[in-house]
Amino acid sequence: MVPTADFEGDPTQLYAGESVDFTSLSNGENLSFEWIFEGGDPGTSTEENPSGIVYSNPGLFDVKLIVTNEFGIDTLTKVDYIDAMPVGIDEYMNNAFTIYPNPTRDNINIQFGEQAKYEIQLSNLNGVLI
Repeated sequence: MVPTADFEGDPTQLYAGESVDFTSLSNGENLSFEWIFEGGDPGTSTEENPSGIVYSNPGLFDVKLIVTNEFGIDTLTKVDYIDAMPVGIDEYMNNAFTIYPNPTRDNINIQFGEQAKYEIQLSNLNGVLI
């Protein structure tokens, strides 16, 4: 039977520096696997179900799986499948300010890059000002 490539990752949305576990859902017998993880570390694998693929940088990344057996080959690419989000707010703001520690449970520090007048509003995860 000609193979059919398919897979899933868990999680597919994460923070930069976290890892993803992949599971092959491919069909066919005696399959060999070639994974390509754009932006991942390691960037490739030949395991059936590779785990611990780390995405250190924020961005959207493709994942490709190529499955092969004696009857043929099939390739599946999921475009922008992994969404690695930035860890800190300062990554968006060109270092205009830094908030640390991030994440935190108690106190936060805000350090500004230049002197100016600022207005700061903090909200909880539900969007309610605190």
